Amino acid sequence: IRRLKNAGLNVPDQCPSSCPSANHAFLRNYGRIVVKPAIGEQGAGITVDVRTKNELENAIEYAEKVCHKVLLEEMVEGMDLRIIVINYEVVAAAIRKPPTVVGDGHHTIIQLIEKQSRRREQATQGESKIPVDSELRRTVHGAGYTLSDILPSGETLQVRKAANLHL
Repeated sequence: IRRLKNAGLNVPDQCPSSCPSANHAFLRNYGRIVVKPAIGEQGAGITVDVRTKNELENAIEYAEKVCHKVLLEEMVEGMDLRIIVINYEVVAAAIRKPPTVVGDGHHTIIQLIEKQSRRREQATQGESKIPVDSELRRTVHGAGYTLSDILPSGETLQVRKAANLHL
């Protein structure tokens, strides 16, 4: 992060999770944050768009299952752009998008998620599926739905906040 800042790039503010009062102060300061394990891969333990103290405490507990050191990070709206640099040369770039489902007016949200998840698994030889967990439920609930609701025809629903192939 220090190298990115020194290169003149804007990077989200970040701090290690500590005592509840400091964690709550960081959340209050930014209003919306990301909570993630300091070490990990494939999106495990990450909670995006944390807005309340209760969500913060749950997100820290979730991240600690992956790594005992947890980071709090300012949430920045925009595209999730990943750039791979090898020997100071950009060799690849990708825009990652969180998983979504599109309503057909007949199937429940959970049925649409399961269908989309099967398609993703087939397309990636089992590498990618959409886990149905507390983070997915939080995202769906935050959009005003439950998993048993029928999504109106043509309506798109983002079912996770994190954009990761494995999630």
